[in-house]
Amino acid sequence: ENYLTVGLQGKYHERRRDDPTPSSSHPEYDQRGAGIFAQNEFVWDDRLTVIGGMRVDWSELSPAASLPSARPGFGNVSDVAVAPKIAVLYDLTDTFSVFGSYAYTERLPSGDEEFDYISGAATQNFLNKERANTVELGFGQDLNDVFAPNDTLAYKVTGFYNHVDDLIVRDSITSEFGNISTAKLYGVELEGAYEADYMFANVAASIIRGEDVDTGESLANIAPDELALTIGGKLPDHYLRFGWDARFVAGQSRVPTGTDTTGLRYQAFNVHDIFMSWKPEEGRLAGYELTARVDNIFDTNYQEYLQAAAPAKGRTFKATLAKTFAF
Repeated sequence: ENYLTVGLQGKYHERRRDDPTPSSSHPEYDQRGAGIFAQNEFVWDDRLTVIGGMRVDWSELSPAASLPSARPGFGNVSDVAVAPKIAVLYDLTDTFSVFGSYAYTERLPSGDEEFDYISGAATQNFLNKERANTVELGFGQDLNDVFAPNDTLAYKVTGFYNHVDDLIVRDSITSEFGNISTAKLYGVELEGAYEADYMFANVAASIIRGEDVDTGESLANIAPDELALTIGGKLPDHYLRFGWDARFVAGQSRVPTGTDTTGLRYQAFNVHDIFMSWKPEEGRLAGYELTARVDNIFDTNYQEYLQAAAPAKGRTFKATLAKTFAF
């Protein structure tokens, strides 16, 4: 079997503010871009899958008139990025698979990264595009009838290594974006899911490390270690699902020298949610779905590491009613 996907994409983005005072976090600019891509998936003997792909993007950034700058050369910037990849999946048995991939990726800077407005003056960072070589290896398994009849257990373990030239990062002291000559990022991710007649559970964990190869310093934008859990129950005869979500996030101390880590964003936290959904499959209410959630049920004061602006939401109540129509 063979599946070929091709396509193209276009983009025009204009950002303006009603307030005449320039924003330090949302510079005004225009962006024009276009991309073409192709991916081919080849399946042989229902065991071997080979996926090859290529994407080419063009982007041009233009500062708005509200961003005058004293830096020489301030103005439009355009470039082209290419991204080829190949991935292989092989089923060693009917339940156990191994996979691996290699990708070369070029990423063009965004307008928020290229333009800044700091201390009353507009700046342009004249960034180079990122160039990354990424290797990924892993394995996974899908099992049936593990602990009870008709239950399923699935898990996947993935390890990756990225070698990045001209990595774009925000300086933790000056807040300006710049390129790091050479960086490496590596880590392990785990996913697992269990489903039975009256219960379900999911787990996800990630451990990621990043380093400036030239200085040996840790990178400033690497997420902390995290474990996420979901445990829930089902009442099939009543079309009801309910459960508990939890995230356990470690404190982040692997940061560049000179970073003040006393703020809330560097502290460990755990946050808990509860949820319920009711979706009748027959009768007059078939097609309706009622869902309800309470996020952060203990009203924990915490801040995401990569969301530096403000603390996350406190206790939040959500309810939705949806109706699906058949034609």
